[in-house]
Amino acid sequence: MVTFSHDFPRSYGLRMARAELSQSLARVVQDDSVVVTITAHQFYDLLVNHRVRIALPLRDDFEGLDALVAFYLDRDQAVYVWITEFMANEIRQRQLFNTYAVVPLYEDRYGRFVQLVRPLQKRGSKSSG
Repeated sequence: MVTFSHDFPRSYGLRMARAELSQSLARVVQDDSVVVTITAHQFYDLLVNHRVRIALPLRDDFEGLDALVAFYLDRDQAVYVWITEFMANEIRQRQLFNTYAVVPLYEDRYGRFVQLVRPLQKRGSKSSG
């Protein structure tokens, strides 16, 4: 009885929320990019339909994250981050992404979706002698 009154409706609602998130993000993601996230399940549609790779930095305690971000950006491929409350804490504590500009793309009650880009280098002023 609990299955019909609670589990099925909740599961359906969760699947619908994930589908809506995927549809919203599909409008802004570039093919052949990477999404850095703590949980991957809400991004499977992007994986299948947009050739987006999913990076799970908790698997190696964030050790390879800097190299991964640099790898994609060096090849002019987009890097996105799904920032939940937990991820925001990790970013602050570990001082992740301090050398990148963060471009907000999407936000809902579950998190924020941002793109990491390298900031433009400031041109030094040339002095004439």
